[in-house]
Amino acid sequence: MISFKIRVIGLLGGYASSLVVILFLVNWSASGLSGAELYWTDSRLKTINRTPINTLEPEELVTSANGLSQSQGLVIDPIGRKMYFTDAFEGTVNRANLDGSNVEGLVTSGLSNPVGIAIDFLDRKLYFSDFSPGLILRSNLDGSNVEPIVQTGGDIGGVAVDSSGRHLYWTDSEFNKIQRSDLDGGNVVDLITTNLNFPRGIDLDIDGGKMYFSDSLRSGIRRANLDGSNDELIVGVVDSHDITRDLALDLVAGKIYWAENGPSNNKILRSNLDGTEVEEIYFAEFGSPRDVEIYRAEVIPEPWSIQVIAFISLVIFFSRGGGGIKRQRT
Repeated sequence: MISFKIRVIGLLGGYASSLVVILFLVNWSASGLSGAELYWTDSRLKTINRTPINTLEPEELVTSANGLSQSQGLVIDPIGRKMYFTDAFEGTVNRANLDGSNVEGLVTSGLSNPVGIAIDFLDRKLYFSDFSPGLILRSNLDGSNVEPIVQTGGDIGGVAVDSSGRHLYWTDSEFNKIQRSDLDGGNVVDLITTNLNFPRGIDLDIDGGKMYFSDSLRSGIRRANLDGSNDELIVGVVDSHDITRDLALDLVAGKIYWAENGPSNNKILRSNLDGTEVEEIYFAEFGSPRDVEIYRAEVIPEPWSIQVIAFISLVIFFSRGGGGIKRQRT
């Protein structure tokens, strides 16, 4: 299905008025699970893996042969067709093609324990957390111009970016809270400070006004408004020994995916966005899945203002006396 969103960018007044309309082609997508691929990191097997959602045929893309020691955070850039990932043991931020080829070390020094990673798709910036020092850093997508922007003194795990709202969200498992700042690290605020025990992964549904996050050692998957209000448990853990890891939203299909680790229970699960219809979709007999990502080749990330695959600018001039219309296409 092809869908369009149309916004009037500006109306210019004057003796001759002109109307500028920019059309954003925002979703070239199939409904449901068709065409989706699941990517995940496995810290025990030292791999990054993927499988089509429909057929579940896992393949290893990046392994220890590529220098991977303890894969943690993962984010996919569907615009650049790249995946970005952290290696907590090596202290590096890396990227590769979506098939695992062309592995590159982007940030290879100065980090202790990088974990979470996210992309600002509007400004094309990379954000990543250094867990133990409680740092969030920002760089260009090629790893250049690294700069620390937030330091909490806690243990920062998952990070998520709201490009349109110009906000950065993260989990802090030392002080058991969810926090938010501006994208430059200013105006840090506490959003959730109760009912948490080692929060880890976080993802955002901007259009729905919700954030989803994992509470690793207490409850499971939780959901709240973007301002932290209406915090609710939507998926509880079955075994108290299980640890809920990172999560990802598939907003096209209305699903949440997350990794869960236990003494004999290492798996990837999914549910509806309201937490119903929980199902195990992958059991890692010898592995330990950590972060998960959903990739759809035909979908550009939310919000609409950065879902730009192509645009057409139509400028229509209405002359005062001639009644003619001049169209310019750029």
